[in-house]
Amino acid sequence: MKVSDIHKKRIADKRNRLIAACIANFLIPLRIFLRGKSGRHFSLKKILLLRTDGIGDFITTLPAFKVLREYFTHSKITCACAKWNTEIAEMSKLFDEVKPLTLPWASRAGRSSYHRNLSVLRNKELFCTIKELRSERFDMSVDFRGDFRNNVIMYLIGAPIRVGFSFTGLGYFLTDIVSEVPGRNQFEECSLIVKYLTGKECRRNERVMLNCGLDEEIIKKYIEINKLEDFVLVHPIASQSVRQWPLERIAKVVDFIQKELDIPVLLIAQPKEHKILEKIRSSTSTNPLIFYTKNLKQVFSAIKQSKLVICHESGIMHIASFLGKRTIAIVGPTHIDYFGPLNIDVVSFIKNYDGLSCAPCGLERCSFQGKANDETPPCINNVTEDVVMRAIHESLTP
Repeated sequence: MKVSDIHKKRIADKRNRLIAACIANFLIPLRIFLRGKSGRHFSLKKILLLRTDGIGDFITTLPAFKVLREYFTHSKITCACAKWNTEIAEMSKLFDEVKPLTLPWASRAGRSSYHRNLSVLRNKELFCTIKELRSERFDMSVDFRGDFRNNVIMYLIGAPIRVGFSFTGLGYFLTDIVSEVPGRNQFEECSLIVKYLTGKECRRNERVMLNCGLDEEIIKKYIEINKLEDFVLVHPIASQSVRQWPLERIAKVVDFIQKELDIPVLLIAQPKEHKILEKIRSSTSTNPLIFYTKNLKQVFSAIKQSKLVICHESGIMHIASFLGKRTIAIVGPTHIDYFGPLNIDVVSFIKNYDGLSCAPCGLERCSFQGKANDETPPCINNVTEDVVMRAIHESLTP
């Protein structure tokens, strides 16, 4: 994998890549002042681990977190993660403390990533969090994302040992560069950090227990009341519009499962997404059940009880893969070879890039020539319901 390729995966927007290059060149004279000593010469009493991006990214890093927890048994380990991942971090019980650190460039909500980057200087919450983390006086900070902006954040937090990657630039903000060459996928990069810090290997099937508590009982009770012994769980909503498969096709797939295969379907989503789920249900003739999840514990619990999961390439796919559930994932512009799940053996990826030299692009907005703004991007539109139905039939029949 070329460095230019990893730039496109990690920093898809061309303007952001240009900003990275400008900043890196502008700050070159500071290199002699920024580098410190290697972390392996210090007593590490307090460690900060940063994983500040999506749910899937965090799930992929869980095996690495476990190895580091077992190796640094006497250290206080704090996890700084995006606010939507704090629940998973607490469920894992691998950390002594969990701190929410939501970085503008890691958020997929709102405006383009370019404008989110420009809003950093006006982000008071971010600077308050950095100040709070700096006051903790960590001995070492470790970043798993491989983003030049995260290297700067670690420097501002002030840990004397800063471990990370330099393949997107600004490696001179680190004291320990794990690798200047990207891995083939996210898990491999996590493994490189584990190997560098501990000398140990990190396995994809590293067992990490996540405690769902009372929420698991709530889901079991719901399943019992609605007599859902075997059911297919469908999460129909993508994290970005560019990844969204047409809702009318999802409705046809739901009817196929309930009519042709005689298996009940459970649609799940957050309460704020109720209009989308109601639109799908009104487009079906089989009236599927709907469950609005209040938290990620309920999502984990519902997936645990399901027979098959159907979703986009999303955090749901990563959760289902982590739990070992058979999954059908509809893929659009995502570099699935790089951002794929931990357990790829249980996931069937449905994608169709025929005639598209631009796919997969990894962009948040489709740049395909000739596509109107309200059209479904061609990479996701190429996936037909017949292909998805065939994959479902093959997964559910012996």
